[in-house]
Amino acid sequence: QKGFDTTYQLTDVIQAGNTDNLKLVSQSALFNAELSDNKHDIVMTMKSFDELTDNKSLASFLEKNYASGNNEAFFNDIKSIGNASAFTSAMDSLTGRDTIAKFTHKDLTAMREVNFAMNELMFANNDKPMFETNGSLNTFNFKNDNNSSARYALANKRISPRMKIGYAMSTTNLNTDNDDDTTRRNSVFQVFAPISYDRSGWQMIATPQIGFARGHYTRKGYNGTSYEGVIEKRIFALMNEARYPMTVGKFEVSPTVEFNAIAYNTKGSEDEKAYSLTMPSDNSLSVEAGLGIYAKRNIGNMKFNAGLMVYREFADPYNIKMGMNGMEGTFDLYEDRNEYRGVASFGFGYDIGKLNVYGNVQHFMETDTNTKFKAGLKFGF
Repeated sequence: QKGFDTTYQLTDVIQAGNTDNLKLVSQSALFNAELSDNKHDIVMTMKSFDELTDNKSLASFLEKNYASGNNEAFFNDIKSIGNASAFTSAMDSLTGRDTIAKFTHKDLTAMREVNFAMNELMFANNDKPMFETNGSLNTFNFKNDNNSSARYALANKRISPRMKIGYAMSTTNLNTDNDDDTTRRNSVFQVFAPISYDRSGWQMIATPQIGFARGHYTRKGYNGTSYEGVIEKRIFALMNEARYPMTVGKFEVSPTVEFNAIAYNTKGSEDEKAYSLTMPSDNSLSVEAGLGIYAKRNIGNMKFNAGLMVYREFADPYNIKMGMNGMEGTFDLYEDRNEYRGVASFGFGYDIGKLNVYGNVQHFMETDTNTKFKAGLKFGF
């Protein structure tokens, strides 16, 4: 374990005269064990980090720091890991891949759902002045959610027969508690300026927006060590949606296209201790296109709606730069997610005088498939 050699030799370990059937097993995933030519010494030869991790950036980071002689205690620890699967698990804990890497997906999910909810209001009230101050989203579609919510206020005004402008703001609180004592409390504040435009039967909305997020988290690292950290994000986005409503039989059907771009600058750090992580200022981008269809039908006092959207991600938003206390340079931390995702929805509403009973089911077809259900009562005074 001591030092930064790539080869260690143990002399006169084997005293047997015949070693033909001798089988050596290394107790380190990082080193191979071989019998030397003299049949008495054992040579431990270091593997390349590329052989032990599929993260090429992390492998390069480890190689450079080992060659530079940085953080001997860290490398002594990973030399003692006995097999490849244990090495992978240790790297996930040491680098935050099993915790911090998942934060980006949750942030993007919340931003997309808030934007979707406000677009629905803009489309539903296409010809009416509107000021909505009680909009809310009580749950999101990710696991381990602990009463996350979003609230938003939206106002808009028609300035021409074809164009309407609006302004809005939202506050989102993301709270998650995992079984491994990992927690996160993240607050996101955003300002929006939606612009809708009708032409040739198309209803289009473009929404530029800016925002700021600050979150605190705790996580379990290597050997159960607890870390506390802070992450900040500065958000810039342009969300675009276009629908073409038409009547098909007794249904109102709306083919829909979306093109959304979300850029954000991220930085953060953890309390300084052994193997704590840093997140230097880094820019990331999500560029996503969506194609789908929505359908509505009214039967007396009952209203039904359904929809299906499929999205393709063209950028790499789940890749962030990370550093480590006592080490030089950075490595890429990423979460493996499919470039495609889908959202299916079904909802209903029933009016009894001024009372409205409603419900909605959304099924998110992603790496971690989830379904959420919302139901409630509304009473108009």
